[in-house]
Amino acid sequence: MSDSPYANILRNGVDFLKDGQTISFTTYKRAVLPFEGFVYWIKLHGGEKSIESMIHKTDELYQEEDSFRNESTILITTRESLFNFSQDGIDEIKVFNYQDSLYVLRKTGENADQSGIYHNIAHIVEPQMQNTFLDTEDDFRNRNMQFSSSVPLFIMFSMGLFDLFQDHYDMYPGWLTPYNKKPPYISINVSDTEALSSATAYETVDGNTYIGKLVTEKVTFTLYGYDNEQTMIFLSNLEKWSMVYNYVGFMSSPAIVDEIHSKVETGTVALKKTIEVDISYIQMAKLSEALKEKIISTVLMKFNFNNEVKNVLRCER
Repeated sequence: MSDSPYANILRNGVDFLKDGQTISFTTYKRAVLPFEGFVYWIKLHGGEKSIESMIHKTDELYQEEDSFRNESTILITTRESLFNFSQDGIDEIKVFNYQDSLYVLRKTGENADQSGIYHNIAHIVEPQMQNTFLDTEDDFRNRNMQFSSSVPLFIMFSMGLFDLFQDHYDMYPGWLTPYNKKPPYISINVSDTEALSSATAYETVDGNTYIGKLVTEKVTFTLYGYDNEQTMIFLSNLEKWSMVYNYVGFMSSPAIVDEIHSKVETGTVALKKTIEVDISYIQMAKLSEALKEKIISTVLMKFNFNNEVKNVLRCER
């Protein structure tokens, strides 16, 4: 930290304005449902702290067709940097508690080393996002399927859980790729979901009845860091898996397409390819308990609770 006269003046000004004000935060750790890739954040017990800071708060009404809420932002000015968004593999975040609401850092900005102060901007956790923040590991362990699409089926394929297809792929649902993920990895997105039958179906497995519906949808795989041979092998495995295990049926003939993701400063493009395929499958309400237990038994996550290591679930992809 700079000790220049400029920095001393600014730090003294912040100290005067904050007048002993503090803000508390708790550390949460990223957790992924192993059978479908849905992301949650679990509170680390013993991770509660508070820091001295000057806080500015803004409130703004925000309205969409299906929601009407307060979009609140706080500017946290401190003497220390609170987060580095450039780091790789971020799986812990600070969640701030201010005036009985939870806030998560969105960006840092206007930080000059010679100033000796840092500006950190945090946005409120919106009502529809609050159920992704969990208090205990048991809350996470008891989660069931969240996606209604074919995403969980392809996530299970990518984990190598099938006897004849045990290659592992780093595959993530669209919008849920980890922070600053380095290739190779695959993102999967679905669209155009339509029913192929007019009624839901019931199936009994091991004495348990499960509900589902036959549907079709378009699936897009986006592959980063895969060369042509690796992509061909992935597509070939996907087609064979579909025919052998019948979890999904291919309704179109997919092709590999090169995409452009460019970097202007260097005049280069990333290794990016897409594969689109129309499929049919049974839209499931939940996994069978036997399949869920098989998946859970293959994935573990280590959390630090009160300096003791405990095993909980994690998707190791």
